[in-house]
Amino acid sequence: MKRMRLLPCIALVAAIFMASEPRAAADGGPDYWAVTGIDVGFVLDIFAEPSTDSPKLGAIPSDGRRLENLGCIHEPTYQEWLAMSEEERLQAAERRWCRIRYQGATGWVRGKFLKEG
Repeated sequence: MKRMRLLPCIALVAAIFMASEPRAAADGGPDYWAVTGIDVGFVLDIFAEPSTDSPKLGAIPSDGRRLENLGCIHEPTYQEWLAMSEEERLQAAERRWCRIRYQGATGWVRGKFLKEG
């Protein structure tokens, strides 16, 4: 009997976990990113968590390519994007973080410095 009551709880926890996962390439995003908006000679830092306060795990050069897209968070849906003003779109870009894999390092980068690649 206890198992029968436990199954709905497990399903609920799994649904909550899945809803908080980043949206990845399978959800309509690109398979790979390229770095953009970083001056030559500078780098895009890779962080352990989606925050500039978290530990740095590595860096990607300004011409970095083939960053595997593992999903982004804090990004609007396409319908929300269409309804936004230019200012709101700029603010949304500031909030976006993307999880990537690059040359063996996996972590989070600021999404505003990524373009499809």
